[in-house]
Amino acid sequence: VVSYLVAQLRAAERNEVVQHGACLGLGLAAIGTGNDAAYEELKAVLFANNAVAGEAAALAMGLVMLGTASAKAVDEMLTYAHETQHEKIIRG
Repeated sequence: VVSYLVAQLRAAERNEVVQHGACLGLGLAAIGTGNDAAYEELKAVLFANNAVAGEAAALAMGLVMLGTASAKAVDEMLTYAHETQHEKIIRG
């Protein structure tokens, strides 16, 4: 399921509604795994700075890294939350 959702996320390059759903599905499918490939795909969506897809990507990144205590992930997410102007991304 994770590889399917990653493929769908890549294919939905400009469709933020599909990206939103694929991010949330990927976050749930890979919850607590610390899967670096999934995390990097979600980070790419987050860094596209789209409010709708970015909020889902931020939530999914947290789900994927749940329980890993990854200092790198926390640092990247907090840094980006301070840089973006989108309230949805900050909240995510």
